[in-house]
Amino acid sequence: MLNNTDERYLIACGLNKTKGPYGSITPLFIGHSVCTKGHIYGPFRRKHFVFQYVLEGEKHFESPYGTFKVTKGDMIVMHRGDLVNYDCISETSENIWVEFDCTEPLPDAFDTTIIRNEKLRDIFLKLKNIEDITHGQNAYACSIIWQIIAAVDTGKPEVKRYSHYVSDALELIHRHYIQKITVSFLAKELNLNRSYFCDLFKKEVGISPKEYIDDYRISAACEILKQSELSISEVAENAGYSDLSSFSKAFKERVGVPPKAYREANKK
Repeated sequence: MLNNTDERYLIACGLNKTKGPYGSITPLFIGHSVCTKGHIYGPFRRKHFVFQYVLEGEKHFESPYGTFKVTKGDMIVMHRGDLVNYDCISETSENIWVEFDCTEPLPDAFDTTIIRNEKLRDIFLKLKNIEDITHGQNAYACSIIWQIIAAVDTGKPEVKRYSHYVSDALELIHRHYIQKITVSFLAKELNLNRSYFCDLFKKEVGISPKEYIDDYRISAACEILKQSELSISEVAENAGYSDLSSFSKAFKERVGVPPKAYREANKK
């Protein structure tokens, strides 16, 4: 997880974590961040629900529901237990989020990952005002969360979707990244011209298929390094790299430190 980000909690832990008079919603954290290109967050398993709104910029976001290019005006929905990973692909990305617990199921409209709704920007910007509230922070935070839920549940949000070609390509990468998977292999499996496939993939995902494969392998390597005692050579092999030197070079380019240093800094 890289740290080239200006991140702060507007309210952290100060919100009451016990169920109060505000129904099934318990707000936990509200935060604001400005990340620079290359900032990586994750892989990280969410313990609570999170609504994150992208005020500016673009990022590449991965969850159990797929991989998405997230842009200005998108809201990311993270569910309890989701293993998520994202990185900033624009020069900067500004985000504001609210993390909360909920004892009741969210409406069906939230059974997705990326939501776009024109009402959401103004609602999320209200979260910044919580710093100025000395009394009633819980009630204010709950009211904002309910406003988000109401806007999405009744506003028929536009849900981002990939074409079936790109969706199939992502599934192939996720299943076969340990093997010697190539862009040519993907194009052949999809029965597409290689150049056309590359253009389509980059248009929808934001990066080339080769970049995506490399990013996905490095993301897998990060998780292996944190959760196992395998040697660096074994980690490279389990992440789809047959050559240790290539793995070490690719890892440092994307994460900023060598694999061994990353393991030392992220031991469970």
